Amino acid sequence: MVDRSISFPPRMLDALAEMVGEDAAGTKVPALVRQAVAAFLDPATQPVLIEEPGGGSVRLKFLTAAPAGPWTEALDHAGEFILSRHVADELSVREGDVVVRALGHSMEGAGIPDRALLVMRPLANNRPPRRGTVALVQIVTGEEYQATIKKWISPTELRDGNDAVFALPAKTREIVAIAEAVGVVALL
Repeated sequence: MVDRSISFPPRMLDALAEMVGEDAAGTKVPALVRQAVAAFLDPATQPVLIEEPGGGSVRLKFLTAAPAGPWTEALDHAGEFILSRHVADELSVREGDVVVRALGHSMEGAGIPDRALLVMRPLANNRPPRRGTVALVQIVTGEEYQATIKKWISPTELRDGNDAVFALPAKTREIVAIAEAVGVVALL
């Protein structure tokens, strides 16, 4: 295992120090955090949480971005994400759940920063998400799909993290809810 040096901007170091219980002036960030950040910053590395000794793990499909195409096709080409059994239990992860990376800043008001990893639960039997639930949706315009993660209000209305109405493309034919968020797995 390679130990990598990582430089943090002061604001991030303060946040990490607060999160791990260290004083903000110190640079003692646990090795596990350094390893996770190094893996996260390395584009060649799949994000993986370290398994707990003897605790087992749960393997989920991993999408590096919301799929802009048929959902089943995206899942056929998905990577793998490993959660410790403890984290999976905390999030009440079920078989079939998927990890999706949220891209962009529009959901920060809902606590979902750019590049956050979300556990998403696919919706069964065309059931829509509950009003206000963070959902993975596909906007169908003609034969094209645009995927996004937004708050679901209704089949004709989506909102961003600050509850501002999301402007739908002019030729929107349909909004299809694919999955709803179960929780945030990791973010930096």
